[in-house]
Amino acid sequence: MKQIILIGILVVTSLFAKEVTVVFSYSTPPYVFKTGEGIVQDLVKEALALKGHIVKPVFVNIGRGFEMFKHGYVDATSIIKKTSGLKAFYSEYFMQYHNVAFSLHSKHYHIKNIAELKEYHVNSFQGANKYLGDAFERMTKASTKYKE
Repeated sequence: MKQIILIGILVVTSLFAKEVTVVFSYSTPPYVFKTGEGIVQDLVKEALALKGHIVKPVFVNIGRGFEMFKHGYVDATSIIKKTSGLKAFYSEYFMQYHNVAFSLHSKHYHIKNIAELKEYHVNSFQGANKYLGDAFERMTKASTKYKE
C-alpha cells in the first residue's frame, strides 16, 4: 500500500512541475554555453529537476540579468550573490570563480599589486568593479584603459 501512495504522490508532484525561467550569463565557457550546456546550467537544471521543474534559460549580460530578476521578468538567476542587495531566496554557493589577471608571456609584465593594473589595458566582466573588492574598484576609477 505504501508503494501505491508514493507513486501517487510522485505523479501528483509531476503534474505541478513548473517551467522556471533562469538567467544565465550570455556565454562563459565552460560554465555557460548558449546551446544549453555548461557546468552552471547543468547544476541548476539538475537541482530544479529534483522537484520536477524544467529550466527555460535566458542568456543576457550580468547587468541586464540583474535588472530582469529585480523587476520580476524572470523566476531566478544564476549570476547574483547575496551581497547584491536584492530581496530573494538564495541558494548556497555552488560555483566558485578564481579571478586573476593574465597577459601574454612575451610582454614580460611584472605586476605586483592591483593598483598597477591602471597602467595597462584591462578588460573585465560586467560589474567586476563592484565584485572584486575595494582595491580593484579604486584601480578602475583611476584608469583610462579599463573596460567591462
